[in-house]
Amino acid sequence: MSTFSRGKKKVIIISSIIILIIIILSLALIGYKNYKSTHYSKGTIIQGVDCSNLTVKKAKQEIEKSLSSKVAFVFLKDGNNKTAITYYAKNIKREIANDKQLQIALEAQKNDAKQKEFNYENFFSVNEQEVRKCLKEVFKLQEQYLVQSKDAYLQLTENEMKIVPEIYGTEIEFEVALKKAIDSLKNSVQPIDFRPLVNKPKVLSTNETLVKKCNEANKLLNTKLEFNLSDGTNLDIALDKNTIINWFQASEDGQFYIDNTQSNLSSFVDSLLEKANVSESTFMFPATNINPIKLKIRKDLIAKINKEEAIKQIQNALGTKATITLNYEVEPITKRLNNYIELDITRQTLWFYKDGKCILKSLCVTGSVAGGHSTPTGMYFLDAKQTNTYLRGYNNDGSRYTSFVNYWMPFNGGVGFHDASWRNGRFGGQIYKTNGSHGCVNLPYNSAKTLYENINSSTLIIIYKS
Repeated sequence: MSTFSRGKKKVIIISSIIILIIIILSLALIGYKNYKSTHYSKGTIIQGVDCSNLTVKKAKQEIEKSLSSKVAFVFLKDGNNKTAITYYAKNIKREIANDKQLQIALEAQKNDAKQKEFNYENFFSVNEQEVRKCLKEVFKLQEQYLVQSKDAYLQLTENEMKIVPEIYGTEIEFEVALKKAIDSLKNSVQPIDFRPLVNKPKVLSTNETLVKKCNEANKLLNTKLEFNLSDGTNLDIALDKNTIINWFQASEDGQFYIDNTQSNLSSFVDSLLEKANVSESTFMFPATNINPIKLKIRKDLIAKINKEEAIKQIQNALGTKATITLNYEVEPITKRLNNYIELDITRQTLWFYKDGKCILKSLCVTGSVAGGHSTPTGMYFLDAKQTNTYLRGYNNDGSRYTSFVNYWMPFNGGVGFHDASWRNGRFGGQIYKTNGSHGCVNLPYNSAKTLYENINSSTLIIIYKS
């Protein structure tokens, strides 16, 4: 055979081999494309199940096989997400609700070969009664760990108000858990974690309102108020936590609120009134040239603390430490001792103080002791005043008398100050005991004139026996 013939034969063989390879590769490519159109890619996950290299039919079978496995329910054993308990439920009847979605997943891979994972909503259907039955078993198991969540709240101790921290419990509402279980089972979500469903406390220890109330309470408990009267008297009584702690009330929801209302303060101010002895009807009168004398105060001159003002003063001072000066509604008798007339029956002497200075000192004659007409002691104010008038009355023997006076100043009905010319300038001493007046205060003419010119209805008249 010639060299040409051998070469030609070799070319034919090589060409045949190439054609055969092309045919094989073409058939392989056609087969691969056909495979890809009916099988999922490697690594394909549908509803959590590995469907690598499976057909739609096989994938459905594999997914259905997974439905017979146990379902994990996770819930809290104790609060604060510390420890979880997993319960594996059996016999939950689930079925593929729409297997067309399996074909849709296959078609999706034709358009995007990189897409490997598919999860469809409501892919499964469930038997709600079976899920409910299973969940009841889960809840029954959880009962031994059940702790109710509690809100943070205020607690009053002997010394302060404090915030008791909230408690994170494990309690879950059954119907809420059931809905989550059904939704999860339809979407192949596992494990079904109930921990986010735990009823959390609504009021935390960091709650602004709670912290504010606690701070306000403790500020109030730090109150220390001491009290003086406007006449300088210090009252040995204080408003502090020992009293204020009783002003706290608990609301229906267990939270404390501060009841510093008028009723509490009113009661406290009443105790101040009692402590101040402002209801006492006597006081120590600074009698002229002798030791102070204890005198009874007429009813309308008894000093009283201005209660309304005291309540407002205390309300404004709560939460502080201060000394409060309480003012009187009716001024104490000592505040009136700037303009007054002082008469001591024993010494038969009258003093008239005006603007704090003695403008008149005079001997006098008061009511007859022997005749039963003693001048009444006490505190008085001028009823009227008149000049050049006649005083009329009866003597002890029933006879009438008429006496002319230049100055007449009654202060207790028919009893008053007046001049007495018939005394012929004899005043003071012991005259009053046997030869006194019918109850009036007899004065020398000039003394009566000075008294008349300076006395008015606001001048306090104090008559006593030393």
